[in-house]
Amino acid sequence: MGFFRRGEKRLIGLDLGSSAVKAVEYTDYGDRLVITGFSLKAVESKDLLDQAIRDCIAEGNFHTRDVAVSLSGRGVVVRFVNMMKMDDDELESAVRYEADKYIPFELSEVMLGCQRLEGVRDATMSEKEMKVLVVAAKRELVEEVVEMTKRIGLSPVVVDVDLFALSNAYEMKQRLGPKMETGDKVDVLVDVGANKTSVAIVKNLTLHFAREFYIAGNDFTDAIARRLGLDLNEAAELKQNPAGREMEIEDAVQQVLADFANEIRLSFDYYESQYEEEVDEILLSGGGARLYGMSQWLEQAFGKRVTMWDPFELMEVDETSVNPEAVARNAPRLVVAAGLAARVRG
Repeated sequence: MGFFRRGEKRLIGLDLGSSAVKAVEYTDYGDRLVITGFSLKAVESKDLLDQAIRDCIAEGNFHTRDVAVSLSGRGVVVRFVNMMKMDDDELESAVRYEADKYIPFELSEVMLGCQRLEGVRDATMSEKEMKVLVVAAKRELVEEVVEMTKRIGLSPVVVDVDLFALSNAYEMKQRLGPKMETGDKVDVLVDVGANKTSVAIVKNLTLHFAREFYIAGNDFTDAIARRLGLDLNEAAELKQNPAGREMEIEDAVQQVLADFANEIRLSFDYYESQYEEEVDEILLSGGGARLYGMSQWLEQAFGKRVTMWDPFELMEVDETSVNPEAVARNAPRLVVAAGLAARVRG
């Protein structure tokens, strides 16, 4: 992969969000995993993304140029499909042959991957079937992000998908814990970005369901700005720190929040109907999840525990190069970057 040096492995997880570039470097010393670099820079406009990445990398005290980046959006398709059992060497050919069933693009336009999900079975499957994860990404998107990182002087060694990075961050946290949770608890990871929200449902550290929808942080900001007659910067600040205007904020975002919850409910309903079991807990992350009152509102809507989670809670921080307070303060926004950096351990 190109990132082994002096018995250590280092990798930067680089999350190219629409509102901010976030980068976290993990160093794997074999017996422990350490955060050895961190930076976050706002993206003022799409035209300034290159500069935001340059500034982010320049200010992060990083020790490598190797990065893992990810894709998301409508140019990426993730499907969980039931297929007849077969050997791995047959699986890729079968998926390519039946690709038009799973992806809305021409096969020549995409990079296609698949993976057997061991131990994952839903209520609709026969004994002769297996669950397969199928992923397709527009080739031009992959090439664009690879060229962008190379142009800036970085070495892209992994191109991932946001949904998988979200799941990987969760898995890494569980594996670093004193007692790894391997029971039947079903956790729903909801990462709320500026323009899109990612939902990943995980059981036994295995991804069982994943999707994106396009109600997110900017929609809450827009609703507040319209209702209260504020500019977007004022609304963005107020949605996190209401400063005595809590009732106005709740009223302004009520409809958007209801639509947001309905999208999450669609994911619940699909999972619960397929697997005939209920989800247990919602774990929130992302900058958009810092909306005042979101956790409490979702708890009331779903009757489930809702918490903001920290992917770094159990990790060591190298304080010679990283400000641990800055990492902790921004942790919910860094989940995708954390999941990308976790690729340092494969």
